[in-house]
Amino acid sequence: MKKEAITIFVLVISFTIAIYLTCFRDNPQHYTGYIISEEQYAAVIAERSWESGLLETLIFDEQTLIFDNTDKTFYYSLVEGSSGAYDPYVKIKGADRNLTVAFLGNAIAKEGIQNNQTVSVLAYTDKGYDEYALKCTLLPIMNIECTGEIGDVYVPMTVTLFDNRRDAANRVTVSEGNIHIRGASARTYPKKSYRLSLKQESIGGNTRTNQVSLLGMRQDDDWLLYAAFDEPERVRNVFSSNLWKYTCAADNAKRIDTGIEYKYLELFMNGNYWGLYALGYPVDEKLLGIDSGNESVSLYKKISWASESELSITQDGVDGYEIKGGAGGWPLLLAYYYNLYLHSADNDYLYAGVDIDNMIDIYLFYNLIQGFDNVSGNASHRNNLIKNQYILIENGANGLTALYVPWDLDYSWGGGYLTTKIDDNCIMESGYFNQIMVNGDASLWEKIFEKYKYLRQNGWSEENIHIMLDEYESALYDSGAYLREMERWPQSTKEDASGGLQSFREYVMNRLQEADLYYSRMEVLCQKSIFISRSGEFKDFKEHVFIIEIHDKSLLDDHDYAAFFEYMGIDVASVMDDVTFIIANPSKGEVDYLSAVSGVGTAMETSAGIFSLSVDAEREYTDVDAYTVYLDGAAYYDTTADSATAIQMVYLDDGKVRNFDFTKGYELLTFAEVGRYLESVNAAAARK
Repeated sequence: MKKEAITIFVLVISFTIAIYLTCFRDNPQHYTGYIISEEQYAAVIAERSWESGLLETLIFDEQTLIFDNTDKTFYYSLVEGSSGAYDPYVKIKGADRNLTVAFLGNAIAKEGIQNNQTVSVLAYTDKGYDEYALKCTLLPIMNIECTGEIGDVYVPMTVTLFDNRRDAANRVTVSEGNIHIRGASARTYPKKSYRLSLKQESIGGNTRTNQVSLLGMRQDDDWLLYAAFDEPERVRNVFSSNLWKYTCAADNAKRIDTGIEYKYLELFMNGNYWGLYALGYPVDEKLLGIDSGNESVSLYKKISWASESELSITQDGVDGYEIKGGAGGWPLLLAYYYNLYLHSADNDYLYAGVDIDNMIDIYLFYNLIQGFDNVSGNASHRNNLIKNQYILIENGANGLTALYVPWDLDYSWGGGYLTTKIDDNCIMESGYFNQIMVNGDASLWEKIFEKYKYLRQNGWSEENIHIMLDEYESALYDSGAYLREMERWPQSTKEDASGGLQSFREYVMNRLQEADLYYSRMEVLCQKSIFISRSGEFKDFKEHVFIIEIHDKSLLDDHDYAAFFEYMGIDVASVMDDVTFIIANPSKGEVDYLSAVSGVGTAMETSAGIFSLSVDAEREYTDVDAYTVYLDGAAYYDTTADSATAIQMVYLDDGKVRNFDFTKGYELLTFAEVGRYLESVNAAAARK
């Protein structure tokens, strides 16, 4: 009887142990219950042999962690606002039923996450062990599984998104779809941007679009992953796009939301860590409420610096543009600019061609963020060109009207390939809106000043901007994501992340103050001639020395030119027939009037220094042929008979030669061709 009792006791103990191990494996404990010391960690390893691949799956609070097989690291996204996120329940899966897991060190903490701390993970059985790592983030996590090589055309993929936001409707979204590389110059970077097209299979086996909301943004099947490889801070495009979205996007007559938004996440490709990305959506028909079959509307994207004043019709359409929506085609765009050519002096007509609130907002917005890659083309302040923006043109009851939508704002706030200073202003001097300003309209400037003051007190206030930047700083740095980005893409990130966004934040705040100063100057100068008004773009404008070259003196009979020369302290009556160059130093009241011919090959002493012209010996010299202009040995510019303008003015600013824009109105050099094209289109429509 005693022997039987012992046998039963052993069986009970064995069964209890088996039940315990099963419960231990399948019923989780908190993370802190698995923490061990370095001594315990070493003891486990010492008693066992290394065995590869023991731990197949690690689950925290029902979140299956993404595993990077390259460095054997699990990634955990903490749910925002969850009281238990820092001590989650842990489940494990592996081939051995006796498998358990241990974490070396301390509990999950904010400081460790911020510092991109790597936690050593030990998986072991009674005989073997394997070692892994754990990283934690405060950002959502996306994984894209794709067997094919991702290129310029769509290839199949499966995307999984874990949404850790506090109020997420769905924690996990899984979708089939397609993916391709996107961007122009950005596609040459090692870290690519992508476009996703989500698909799903219906009950009948047919494939259709999968319209889902990701990270609380609009329901859609079309999504963008922005890499920000050429942005060391990874913030300019996200901040600028969201600033427009939250403060100006719906400020138009039809209350159309013209804004896109971005939200940060960390991306994995086939389980491998790929870096910090921003998820967003494109400017398209859906955003702007366009019916794809509506022949009265079209959406155009400006993709190059081809000039609106020299529209060129090519075999593919209009040079510098792409059609992105609607069915109006090229005639709407061409007619819109052709009407500007026909009615450039009629402000009432021009007002009818724009949504004035939209145009004022985009004028103010591009200037604030210094969008030189959108409305300038360079940093020399010739701002009559546009690029990287969308134009929605509609033929309505009152004729053709346009709505402008900003896009691709990474080269902003002094960043990108353009060399800009914090006091550089970026003024959109293109289209109907600018022509109204050129023609003179006091009420327009009143509206500009009124709207700027409103924005500075609300969406563009220091307080609101700080709130936005606090959010991005937390996303980038408190999550540890920027440090991981530095490890993954060191060639395009900052060398030191300890300052967070402090330098960028200081630039933004100082830029706000410089914009305030610009509009203060304009309140004084806006009612003067167009060129005096334009000089307000430049801080301390009259403190420089200017070289002015004149080839058409009849311009001085025009009030705007004459008023500007007087403003600069230049005596128009002294600009005689033989005077080609003027050296002006307005702050000192000094002006020199020089002849081009007498200056060729000789040095001429002026109040501002030694002026000279250098002629290319291989080209025959005439009064306006090829030469280089120097002042005190510094080359200011080259000119030829073909490139010489009627009047130009340059000055040196911190070692950089800047041009002053004397464009007045639209030259529209090729619009005869456009007119003939539109006549043929209208004639063809009449025959139908």
